[in-house]
Amino acid sequence: MRARVECIPCYFKQALSAINKAGIQDEKEQVQVLFELMKVIPNLDVFASPAEVSTYVLQHVSKVLDIPDPFLEAKKEANKIAMQLIGSVRERIDSSETPLFTAIRAAVAGNIVDLGIIESYDLEGTLEETFSSDFAVWDFEDFEKLMGPGKTLLYIGDNTGEIVFDKLLIEELNKTGLMVTFAVKEEPILNDATMEDAIEVGMDKVAKVITNGNGFMGTIVSQCSEEFLKALDDSDVVIAKGQANYESLEGTKEAGEKTFFILKIKCPFLAETIPGTKMGDMVFLRNKVRYP
Repeated sequence: MRARVECIPCYFKQALSAINKAGIQDEKEQVQVLFELMKVIPNLDVFASPAEVSTYVLQHVSKVLDIPDPFLEAKKEANKIAMQLIGSVRERIDSSETPLFTAIRAAVAGNIVDLGIIESYDLEGTLEETFSSDFAVWDFEDFEKLMGPGKTLLYIGDNTGEIVFDKLLIEELNKTGLMVTFAVKEEPILNDATMEDAIEVGMDKVAKVITNGNGFMGTIVSQCSEEFLKALDDSDVVIAKGQANYESLEGTKEAGEKTFFILKIKCPFLAETIPGTKMGDMVFLRNKVRYP
């Protein structure tokens, strides 16, 4: 997905979020960081994927602040909040007539934990809303055809907090006989999950956990490790969670038609790329290769 000129204000919003989460309260210092960012933006390819541009923006902010992970405490808090809800959500899944479908709903609800777009969120309220809402796009029948005992699934994770509900979905996927590998970031970026975060929520108990070899938002194939690329290529089916993974993998041959995007629409311009969707909609979308 190519960025648009309207994405540029969002880069500054993400930068300000990083500044706030780092605990920088002095307005003069905040302004100075943003002024430094203004010098960098013109030298970026602002029409690359929004995920890639956002990465360069946030990396620059971290460098100026001299804080490698401005979202460290926010990430730990997100996992803590989500873990407090895991018991009740698991009960809801177990008592459902369609546990896998209910687990997918929980996983997409978790996608609300996106501190680059939404400064605060009501996770419990979002879960309730999601359990009673329909998907705007539901390509699950295509997904089912690729499933099966002994087949492999690469699950590309997104944010902390969110990964708690990804874990519940993986528990259900395991029951179908799929062998699941879960991918996280090698280095911190925004509130994306790293290996430390995955282990904290017990993801290693339900799936093989690997990193993608980099600290870019989404999945920028040129930045990924050989281990991750092999997992992507060898997997029978792929789930890619969240907006940044959609932005960077949508339409690509690397993702192929075996990739399914699970996300909540949090950007009006993103909705324009997925016919029939609007802000707030839930999507389970099969990738269609458009780029050679």
